[in-house]
Amino acid sequence: MSGEKNRKIFSVLELTLTIKQILERDHDLQNISARGEISNLTKHSSGHYYFSIKDKGSQLTCIMFRYKASNLNFEPKHGDQVIVTGDVNVYEQRGNYQLLVNCMKKDGLGELHKRFLELKEKLEKEGVFKKNNPIPKFPKIIGVVSSPTGAALQDILDTIKRRFPCVKVIISPALVQGESSAPSIVNAISILNKINDTKEKVDTIIVARGGGSLEDLWSFNEEIVAREIYNCKIPIISGVGHETDFTITDFVADLRAPTPSIAAELAAPLKYDYLELLRNHHKSIARLLENPIVRKTQSLDEFHNRIMFNVKFLIQNKKEQINLLLQKLKSLDVNSTLKRGFSITMLNDHVIKSTSEIKEKDIIKTILSEGEFLSEIK
Repeated sequence: MSGEKNRKIFSVLELTLTIKQILERDHDLQNISARGEISNLTKHSSGHYYFSIKDKGSQLTCIMFRYKASNLNFEPKHGDQVIVTGDVNVYEQRGNYQLLVNCMKKDGLGELHKRFLELKEKLEKEGVFKKNNPIPKFPKIIGVVSSPTGAALQDILDTIKRRFPCVKVIISPALVQGESSAPSIVNAISILNKINDTKEKVDTIIVARGGGSLEDLWSFNEEIVAREIYNCKIPIISGVGHETDFTITDFVADLRAPTPSIAAELAAPLKYDYLELLRNHHKSIARLLENPIVRKTQSLDEFHNRIMFNVKFLIQNKKEQINLLLQKLKSLDVNSTLKRGFSITMLNDHVIKSTSEIKEKDIIKTILSEGEFLSEIK
């Protein structure tokens, strides 16, 4: 009880100021950033912004004073996805903690993801994703749309050379990142499509680039690229990014590969498969050219094979019968019987078959599977 008497009792203001002091002295809560959606936005006549940012779990009260808001390069509005940076502060009159915002920018990831989903839904409704042309099994010419200086192109070329060195590769260079990249990709695909109208026909196109962020891969989420792929007469394999990356190009293309290297594997068969195809064709031609003598020889060979099969079958059958008899003989062997737990009792080297054959004080010998011993009849 004495401890409770000595415990300090705060006024509401004192407690609030203590909390304010603790929070505002914590360096981890200064110049801190948070991501969320703007709600309850009010722009005061003074130029100050009062708003909250929220996500599915919570919301945070924010204030951005006029001298900080004057540096904004956009007009904030309700529903914007933003990233705010500032200092945690306590407003003592209400006892609320809040963020004094020093800078605010649009959350590009949130906006881009929203655009991605909207375009995906639009194209899906139009049936653009139903494009499903078969990829040629043994192409003569493969076209590649990619950056001429990127690692993805080199991976593709190395893979094709290893798997199917006789195929011809036509590189249609394109920018794969930046503002001009989407039109550049469209133009590169269009060039290969026009080659398809001449004697040098492109069989398959690989559209590829290495991994990156959503912003890095955004060219492959542009509608003009999706439309060009959809309208292309040549089957297209999309090999954009890594396994976890998905773009609109992946959905529109005839086939999606997790990486550029795998796209090359899907486009170029193994040379051994091609050799096997040639061997099969050779066999087919040989069969068509067979003459009567060859057919008679084949008939004799088949007859010989049947005779040999019957002889082998007969020999095998006899072997099995002999093995069965040997197993039966083995089961009758004395040692086999002893190993199953039986014993032999003898008197003067004579096997005892009945108790009438022995009398008191006789010394008998018992033979087991492993060893023997003597016993006296009492």
